[in-house]
Amino acid sequence: MNKYIEKVFNDFIPDNKGYIYIGTENVYIPIYRITLSITKRKQTSLNLVEEMVLRIANCGITDLDEISGILGLNRDILDITIGDLYIKSLAYPSSNKCYLMAEGRVVLKNLKTIAKETDTIRNIYVNALNQDIFVEKDSNFINQCSDNDCKVRHTFEGNNIEFYRNRVGTIREIFNKENEIYTQNSNQINQIPDELISIDEVEDINVCFIKLPILIYVSETGTDLDLMTSENKLRYLLDSIKGDILDQIRKHKLLKKVLTKFVVKYIAVPEGEFEDTDELKILIKKYVTDKANQGCYYDLIAKKVYNDRILIDDELEKLYELCLQDSGSVEIAFYIDNLDYWSKNSKFINLLTLIPRKTKYVIYYDNVFQKNLAETRIKYAIPEISKSDIKQYNHKDWFRIVFDKFQIIGCPRNYNVIDTHTRIIKSQYYLRNSI
Repeated sequence: MNKYIEKVFNDFIPDNKGYIYIGTENVYIPIYRITLSITKRKQTSLNLVEEMVLRIANCGITDLDEISGILGLNRDILDITIGDLYIKSLAYPSSNKCYLMAEGRVVLKNLKTIAKETDTIRNIYVNALNQDIFVEKDSNFINQCSDNDCKVRHTFEGNNIEFYRNRVGTIREIFNKENEIYTQNSNQINQIPDELISIDEVEDINVCFIKLPILIYVSETGTDLDLMTSENKLRYLLDSIKGDILDQIRKHKLLKKVLTKFVVKYIAVPEGEFEDTDELKILIKKYVTDKANQGCYYDLIAKKVYNDRILIDDELEKLYELCLQDSGSVEIAFYIDNLDYWSKNSKFINLLTLIPRKTKYVIYYDNVFQKNLAETRIKYAIPEISKSDIKQYNHKDWFRIVFDKFQIIGCPRNYNVIDTHTRIIKSQYYLRNSI
């Protein structure tokens, strides 16, 4: 019960004035993972100006004005450099001249020639939609997305070397971070990080994704769409690409399974009295925020959870898991109207994956147009299911899950979205205690 309460609280749907919440869907933002070939400079314990001053003084040119002219440095800058060398016990100024100290001669003797080396920078992550470069890897990155309907389209190819050269500041920041980590882990205490000189070519490129859950809203008075996300750290990302995502949804390039051309038949609200969600939501919020009185709120929540009631938005999966845990059902029955539709519904398929292996279940569907294709979809997602567990049976439900003690009933509502021919379905769920 504790996990159920925490999950429901964390997924409370934010209000969006003027809009009706429809549901949450995952979309996948393509991210290029790039390896760049680069040239870097091995740095010494001296910066380049300090090293040149020591080398010139070692050649017998000690007059500060002359050194300033050779290096093309402002005299003030040279004086600061000489001061830094004096602090390091490498050289000292006297009578407008620069003289090497004993330690300075030792450093020059041991100093290796400054060398340029080729290397690579791996794991440069680029948002393929808006071309933003991630300075650090995001924890939401995943390697694959098998559902093309949820992938956001893009036109950026990612292999143009000039793109990375024009963003050398960001690339250098990533390079320096990697060097800092390497230096910290190195056994050489006084090792100095390398310096990025140039970005030479794109050596390797592949694609990963950011899984972005979006809350879909439809305007109360029209067909307008709006999107939000419940994950705080992803809000900036959504805000930066919301226009592109909405445009692809409107052009039917994204979430085509969610937006339909057909009308779902009207299903009446189940008969009986069902409590609304307000009081339960208040109790859950108090349980999470008022730690001193959690025990009192827990008992009240436990009594209300299994009452005949309307489910909170996005509560279905959490309550379903709780029912699997608490009901003790040895067999579960799913009643769905159209097998074609539900075999493509990711939320329904996910419910099937959560069933414990020892629990038997049967799917009763009312109608189907492409039976083999629909059964294949389910079988692909749930390899252990057999065709004998998917049966045609005449019933009037749109969606119903029957446990031994509880039933969860789903009723659809059609909303026009984008235009008068395109619809999106909002599912309202009800819990009925069978005892």
